[in-house]
Amino acid sequence: MSIIIPSAEDYRKSIKSDWLFSDNVLPNAHFLNIDIKYGGSVVSSPIEQGSFFSYNKTTEPIEITATLGFDGSNTYLQTVLNNLNTLKTSVTTFSIISPFFEFQSMTLESYDYSLRSRDGLGVLYIKAHFIEIKEIVINYGDNSTITQAQSKNVSAVSTVQGGLKQAKTPTKEETKTGNPIMDVIKENKNDAELLLQIGNFLG
Repeated sequence: MSIIIPSAEDYRKSIKSDWLFSDNVLPNAHFLNIDIKYGGSVVSSPIEQGSFFSYNKTTEPIEITATLGFDGSNTYLQTVLNNLNTLKTSVTTFSIISPFFEFQSMTLESYDYSLRSRDGLGVLYIKAHFIEIKEIVINYGDNSTITQAQSKNVSAVSTVQGGLKQAKTPTKEETKTGNPIMDVIKENKNDAELLLQIGNFLG
């Protein structure tokens, strides 16, 4: 009875999976190993009971570290390295598609590669680090006024330009000081009567 030992070619065929890149990015890649990180952070300092809100937790971009294998001629492997270098220096985003989930808006952050003599010089191993790009939509407009209803902080409310104000002569009621004693002094010139009225006022 003989023992059948799989060849390197059989091994390379067996590691082909349903994982792939969208938009024909790195075609014919063999996914050998995949690590996925869903990073984030939670406030570490003590907080008041009932004050744990969504802003106490932050979500970091998804990170995928994958070991990829490519096999072929030296010309083909050189093309793979050229594509990797292009992906690393460009702002292209793509998806990494798995059998159960599609990781969208990914980009290649870094990579390194190696050749192993036991597999021959026709096999290229890539260790690549992909990271998710989170995008937001910013609305630009001319109306940048913050109203009282939009802000809980009164000092943050925008100053409303009301235009130039025309000066006007104040009325007699507006010029009063509000001090009854001074009003009596101004309206009476007779000292005796003045003293009498002051005395009556003071009680």
